Amino acid sequence: MADPVQVLPAKEQSVFRSLAKLQEQKQYKKVLKLTDGILKSHPNHGETLSFKALALSSLKRKDEAYAAAKMALIKTKMRSYVAWHIFGLIYRSDRNYAEAIKCYRKALALSDNQQILKDLSILQIQIRDLKGYAETRKTMLAKTSTQRSNWVGFSLAQHMCGNYNVALLILDTCLGFMRSHNDRDLYEQSEIFLYKVMLLEETGALEPAVAFLDAFESRIVDKIGWREKKAQLLLALGKFDEAKELYNTLLDINPESFDYHRGLQACLLQSKSISSLSGCQLPVQDDRLDGAKLDAMATCYKDFAEKYPKAFAVRRIPLDFLSGAAFEQQADSFLRDGLRKGIPSLFSTLRPLYKKALGRRELTETYFTKGLTVSDSSQSGCQARVATVGKLVEGYLKSLRETSKLPGCNEEEAPTVFLWVLYFLAQHRDMLGDQDGALKLIDEALKHSPTLVDLYHVKGRILKHAGALETAADVLEEGRTLDLADKWINSKSAKFQLRAGRIKKGEDIVALFTKHEGDSRGYLMDMQCMWFEIEAGMAYMRQDDLGMALKFFKSVEKHFDDFEQDQLDFHTYCLRKFTMRSYVGMLRLIERVRGDRFFAAAAHGAVLCYLRIHDEKALFGPNQDDAEPDLASMTAAERKRAKAKARKAEQKRKKEEEEKAAAAAKQQEEKKDKPVKRWRDLPEDDDPTGTKLFETLREDPLKHASEIVRAVVKFAPNNLQTHIDAFEVAVRRGKLLQALRALYAAVQLEKDHDGIEHPDIFSRLIPFLHFVQNGAITYAPWAGMSTSKEDKNKQVTKPLTVSPVAKEVIDTIAAEIGVSGAPLDLGKAYYAKFAADHSSGDAAKRVAACKAQLLLVPSDAAPFKDVAALPSGARFEAFDFVRTFLLEHGAPADVSAAFEAKLQAAFPRAVPSQSSAKEE
Repeated sequence: MADPVQVLPAKEQSVFRSLAKLQEQKQYKKVLKLTDGILKSHPNHGETLSFKALALSSLKRKDEAYAAAKMALIKTKMRSYVAWHIFGLIYRSDRNYAEAIKCYRKALALSDNQQILKDLSILQIQIRDLKGYAETRKTMLAKTSTQRSNWVGFSLAQHMCGNYNVALLILDTCLGFMRSHNDRDLYEQSEIFLYKVMLLEETGALEPAVAFLDAFESRIVDKIGWREKKAQLLLALGKFDEAKELYNTLLDINPESFDYHRGLQACLLQSKSISSLSGCQLPVQDDRLDGAKLDAMATCYKDFAEKYPKAFAVRRIPLDFLSGAAFEQQADSFLRDGLRKGIPSLFSTLRPLYKKALGRRELTETYFTKGLTVSDSSQSGCQARVATVGKLVEGYLKSLRETSKLPGCNEEEAPTVFLWVLYFLAQHRDMLGDQDGALKLIDEALKHSPTLVDLYHVKGRILKHAGALETAADVLEEGRTLDLADKWINSKSAKFQLRAGRIKKGEDIVALFTKHEGDSRGYLMDMQCMWFEIEAGMAYMRQDDLGMALKFFKSVEKHFDDFEQDQLDFHTYCLRKFTMRSYVGMLRLIERVRGDRFFAAAAHGAVLCYLRIHDEKALFGPNQDDAEPDLASMTAAERKRAKAKARKAEQKRKKEEEEKAAAAAKQQEEKKDKPVKRWRDLPEDDDPTGTKLFETLREDPLKHASEIVRAVVKFAPNNLQTHIDAFEVAVRRGKLLQALRALYAAVQLEKDHDGIEHPDIFSRLIPFLHFVQNGAITYAPWAGMSTSKEDKNKQVTKPLTVSPVAKEVIDTIAAEIGVSGAPLDLGKAYYAKFAADHSSGDAAKRVAACKAQLLLVPSDAAPFKDVAALPSGARFEAFDFVRTFLLEHGAPADVSAAFEAKLQAAFPRAVPSQSSAKEE
């Protein structure tokens, strides 16, 4: 569209036409120079001013960019589609997609430019405006129906809107005119064929999908993808024999793929329900196999062992379902091979067996008790397997000590076999809670090979489980110095330093592998190193530095914002390359990416910080040095001195502000024309201590906590901690129905396990219902009020007003989730079962019972004594769990001292009151 105000001469017009290309090539300074040249002689040419605004935006001179873009619209009298389009691009660069879309629509009202339509469609799918995206794609197809990408794009839009039949019809039309046979077109056709199969599968038309795959097999170039999809469809149709043949063919190609083993096992078990399994999860379960299926599975994997003798998965998988003599034979072969090869991860591959045998789904009695003493029938199979593994490796060690041979062998083994047996057996004993025995073995291994880094890592883990975090960190650091080029041991050492409270040292260690040039923290954030940020955030939170903790947790949250923004790079690319299946998978992944464990961990840490800010308001009282002086109570001379002091302080403050402003302006001027900063030139952190962030967030912590909880409940609804956090926030905000809804969701997750007896649920649900019934709430600190920091554990009670309708709803939901009887009676029964009975080894339920009792009967001091009466066979984790409870709930000094002495006697390496240690 011609400029309504001023038209450029031919020479300047030629320069103007080159601006777009230079902008694409990121030659921003050159664009700026050329636009200034044009504007010098033609100052009213608005479209040139728009390009200048775009270059300024790319150079991060945002204020100037917006001012120039708005002036460009004024100069063009709002009638230039170029000016509107560029204004939209500037908004898009700042992730203000709503305003960018408005600008694009303004531009389209003035021109039907195809590029603007494409940019509009990209932002619509980015913000998931699916209806608008479908309309835009329809317009693009109507204007350029010869481009196959427009047909596929319109089909995708209908697919995302749920209009599968329309999407299939459009796809068939597109396939109708794809007749060329060059290599590129063959690949594109193949991808579209497989995309159509995906659509048929999602509509439930499984038989037509299989028929389509058979009909176009010769035209699908991705043969492995063809076999995988057909096998999945046949399995879903219950055609197990046909699916089995395909999975056998796929295993010939890759016998290590757990996806193929998963499908094959489903065929053998004649089970269709494997969609929820992923990674190394398999459908076979020892307690679900009857004799015939067990024999079929064993025979199948025996044949595989002969067919694929080098395949690791083929030898490991049978250990999940074999038992008795068959398991012992298979485990013996598997262990000998791994020990002779010196595979450090050999024990890690068997860890799932140990976790199931020990019941480590939660902090259960099995987990908290040393050895294998639980009689739960669902765990008995794994317990027998673990005992067999231990017996075999103990036998290896004894034979090697006596003869340097493994049992039943005539030839002496290499010295390294003895080393790896010690290494494995140390981990075995550590897993069963025998840290003393494990340390003896790992020390013997270190004497044998003091330069093997893996030994230091295992010794550090053993010491951690024994409560000696600081010693464990020292051991990891010693191991790290043996191989300064090993990034893995560097990361492990840094993590142990953080957990030991040595934050500065941990940061220094991890900085050794960063190209930071003085700002390692900024580099790690730029590289999205989330494990470090979460560990550092938790370390700072343990030291009550909530500002720095929140800084790290919010950095993780920002990474997930970046993940969502990174979609922009693929919206055009995938349509151009016709990788539709991968593209749909990426779109769906982004929609659930915040359900990732890293986001859940960071969200939980941030919520804990916000709750602590809310609960300990005494921390944020006015600073006495900054308080206004009480002039009325002063003499005339004192008032004069106070006013003079205030004047000097104000003058000093203004001078400091002016100096800071001048320095910032000078720095901005020096950096004005610099291109976008890369990791080698990271922006300076203007809040290195987290103080500014803390001041910003402390005013209304529950508001910020609510925002995080809403996100994590939406994307991670299967995470129990998510709903516990939601309850904690809602009950502090006085949203009683929201609080109960959170507990209801938590109970639904646990209905096949502990139900309302789950410790995290019971310790909240029963007191909550008791408070609602009694119309009074005891500070938990649910009452929303605080005492001073010195007596924060002192309980206070305040009235709780609940409307009759809300109370009726709460009672109805409570009955629905299985609460029968008075909450006070339920609390007493739970307490008698798990706390008053000192033989109970379930520390989590013991603590939960005592928490509930302290709220139900505030005057009762017995819970502190009962929670401290742990059985002598408890692990360190149980002791530490109870010690934390005693510390946080202000237990009597004599109870805490007696418990600490008991802990030190059981675990002499443990650091006293480690959870409250501060970094010096």
